[in-house]
Amino acid sequence: RALQTAYVEDRLETNLGGDWKNAKDAWTPCPKEIDDDPEDDVQPSHIKEAQRVVGELLWLVTRTRPDLAFTTSRMAQMVLRCPRMVVKMAAQAWRYLRTTKEEGLSFYPTRGVGWGGEDQMGLEAFSDASFAPRGGTSVGAVMIRWNGGLMQWRAGRQPYPTLSAA
Repeated sequence: RALQTAYVEDRLETNLGGDWKNAKDAWTPCPKEIDDDPEDDVQPSHIKEAQRVVGELLWLVTRTRPDLAFTTSRMAQMVLRCPRMVVKMAAQAWRYLRTTKEEGLSFYPTRGVGWGGEDQMGLEAFSDASFAPRGGTSVGAVMIRWNGGLMQWRAGRQPYPTLSAA
């Protein structure tokens, strides 16, 4: 079970500074409000910094932290238009990682520890979609488990808005 804790701690020092252990807790990886309006006076250095923080978070998403997938995807969409907002969002993601650095995805079969306590042997699939924010497209997600262990997950924009839970 490799949770990348050492990598997270190294990146916390880089992104939150030497006093990262005293940083404010964050219990969600993404700020509630995201200003994705194009920024004025975007410099190449702003874009480079935004690309760096997205790349560091993406590395974690693809290994043990699927809980950062939506936030990282949203940040990647904004790198060229609003890189300073991306860096601001990354600061919250790193504070969230400081708070949850011992958490992570692990792959092994389990019995009787699933949602509802039932025997978790076999194939299970779960899906969900967000309601369309500001009339835009929705974000959908799917998760596949085999014998209680997570095998596959995916989240991304849907080609249409989800307007109802029905």
